[in-house]
Amino acid sequence: MKTAKTIQLEVMAALDDQINPNVANIGVSVKNGVVVLDGNVSCYSQKISAGQAVWRISGVRALVDQLIVIPSSQIKSTDAIIAEHILETLDYLNVEKEGHIRLKVVQGRVSVDGIVKSDLEKQRIISAIWILPYINDVIDTLAVKPDLLNEDLPDIIILRGAPDLSARFRTFIWRIVHIFNQTKIRSNVS
Repeated sequence: MKTAKTIQLEVMAALDDQINPNVANIGVSVKNGVVVLDGNVSCYSQKISAGQAVWRISGVRALVDQLIVIPSSQIKSTDAIIAEHILETLDYLNVEKEGHIRLKVVQGRVSVDGIVKSDLEKQRIISAIWILPYINDVIDTLAVKPDLLNEDLPDIIILRGAPDLSARFRTFIWRIVHIFNQTKIRSNVS
């Protein structure tokens, strides 16, 4: 079992690698495998990154995150930094960005475009972006397209106006057709 001092040193090294500019503002204490982070960071994504860095250390049994997000008033954030913070946050949320979500940041105004799997995922993304510092506005043009309906929906349903139907109803139709096809295959084999 690692000592509290060993865990503390490993956490401090991990924080130094993860969020280098603000390590001086983070205090780390450890007792019985419980790590307490105290201090401040400049954005919510750095707070998330600090928590992730702690959990990567073996011997950590619990985390008490007392970090406070205080945007630095001395440093004006650029659009590139804002975009980087958004991408870090989306990584934390396990959002599949490759080819599905596009971001555009201009003077703190974020445009989010693309396809997500559910309304819940869409809400999580937009809420997470609004939490970040220096965000002036979020323009949401995300479309919801469940995985079940990508290519598995029969052509006949698509031709009869399925795009006008709600996703829940189209999923219901897909399931009925799928069950019917499975039953038909079984009866042909018998």
